[in-house]
Amino acid sequence: MELEEEIIEDIIIIKPPVKRIDTAVAQKFKELLLKTVGDGSKKLILDLSAVEFIDSRGLGTLVAALKATGNTGVLILCQIREPVMGLFKLTRTDQIFTIMDSREIAVESLKQ
Repeated sequence: MELEEEIIEDIIIIKPPVKRIDTAVAQKFKELLLKTVGDGSKKLILDLSAVEFIDSRGLGTLVAALKATGNTGVLILCQIREPVMGLFKLTRTDQIFTIMDSREIAVESLKQ
């Protein structure tokens, strides 16, 4: 899996180019996300606009990335499609993640 990345100042925007974050791709996705955080990135935006489905393992990957940012970093999820947002609401993880409607809003929030 090759993640699409865009850098704006000190902000890294990551877009997984898959429709499903499930058991088949979760481990590789997790490794790539944790490497980005481990390389010192403190401001991350995860653009989920292409993702139509996330299973429990995929959700665990996002939680691991959030934990890896620790108290010194920020992880924002944006452009979440409705079926995926339903999972976040059902599992109440919408209350632990910072979620924004658009990439632009997420970038602006991190520039402040």
